[in-house]
Amino acid sequence: MSKNVVREIFYEEATWTCPAGVTQVTVKRIPIIVPTIGSRGYGATFINQNGIPYSFGENNFGQLGDNTTTNRSSPVPMTTHQSIFAYSTGGVGSFSDLRLPSFYSCGRNAVGQLGDNTTTNRSSPVAPTTSVQGIFIRKTRLSGGCIADYNSGQLILWGFNDVGQLGNGGTNNISNAITPVSAASGLGFRYFDMSGAQNSMGIDRGGNLSACGQNLYGTVGDNTTTSRNVFTSVQPFGFNKKWQACAFAGYSAFAIDGSGVMYAWGLNADGQLGFGDSINRSTPTAIPSVSNIRFRAIAGEVPLTTDHGSVLAIDTQNNLWVWGYNGDGQLGLNDTINRSTPTLNPYFSRNVSQITVGHTTAYVSDTTGRLWSCGNGLFGSLGNNTTASVSSPVLVVGSSVWGSVANPVPQDEISFVVDVIPGQTYPVVVNTNSSVPLLFGQIKVPYTAGNAFSNSFYLSLEYEK
Repeated sequence: MSKNVVREIFYEEATWTCPAGVTQVTVKRIPIIVPTIGSRGYGATFINQNGIPYSFGENNFGQLGDNTTTNRSSPVPMTTHQSIFAYSTGGVGSFSDLRLPSFYSCGRNAVGQLGDNTTTNRSSPVAPTTSVQGIFIRKTRLSGGCIADYNSGQLILWGFNDVGQLGNGGTNNISNAITPVSAASGLGFRYFDMSGAQNSMGIDRGGNLSACGQNLYGTVGDNTTTSRNVFTSVQPFGFNKKWQACAFAGYSAFAIDGSGVMYAWGLNADGQLGFGDSINRSTPTAIPSVSNIRFRAIAGEVPLTTDHGSVLAIDTQNNLWVWGYNGDGQLGLNDTINRSTPTLNPYFSRNVSQITVGHTTAYVSDTTGRLWSCGNGLFGSLGNNTTASVSSPVLVVGSSVWGSVANPVPQDEISFVVDVIPGQTYPVVVNTNSSVPLLFGQIKVPYTAGNAFSNSFYLSLEYEK
């Protein structure tokens, strides 16, 4: 009888009891990469190797953060604190200070989505009204923002909340960043995405997935169509999965499990779920055509028309996969034909570092730090000094001025085998402090100090059962 490989993920100190029949376990230290590029409606922002954020595209609300409301078709520097290390956007600009775990945002503020307790638009970055020292985890939406406590992982969310997408038990908009929320498990979050049309979703420190908000199309993923105003556990039928990444494309949702398998659910009007049909799903379902591919990153479109959805994903070999809506050529396949199954993008071969998707434009940074774009060029959103649309990738201009994208260069994954005794309990310690090794039981995992853009890790334990 064949055995199944079990993978358990740890983001913080815990204990692990060895199951019956298990005598060896593979311990892996896996790096967590923070983003240094982000899309923002019609435009994008990236951080260069000196920690300076640059923006381009639409700027009607000051979302480029350059203290103007002038659209830009090539990158301009933000008027902000120097040494920024993480960036993520929706309709606002959101980024974190490298020297302190601080958070700033700029742009539209009609429903308080900047979190500064006002509804005043900002063309220069401002800090939210919170005493929490934290860093943003992933991606905001057009009408909301969040900050994660640096220590506990509890989220402070604010902005539009008409169907409970803030997960705080209510449906009132919030303009000040004061109310913490936790995952369905009660644990703090370590990965979060609130770029859904009316949804939020995150992975807690135990690797569990939970979501909230609009559920008309099954976007919450709890096998119902009942909207949720608190975070609700998300699992596929018959499994207790651990997850490593998640993303929205409008009312469509995606997640990568701990083994790198891609799952999808929610709205499927354009075939954006990747199953080769247009049938909605209300629970996470593995995409069969790429069942043998292992993925590490996923990004979806922040759509103006919410029945559309464009999806980009990076596999563990650094190849780019694309599918979904392609009406503006944002999939970068040199056409405008929608794809209902994941398709390998031929313009990139094992050299993709990061991805992000705007309204109808996609952005890719390669492993050399070059930034590429494709899709709708409205407002200069391609960053190539024009407003023309393109259906194959073009370089964002001005690298001689701003240098190159500060792509996270993760530490190598470290793996080794440990002999264990069935029934015995082992302490698990996961420490991201560069001066302290990571521990499993009494066995030290070697630690090599990394650069500022990749300084967090988690442990996975794998064994046959």
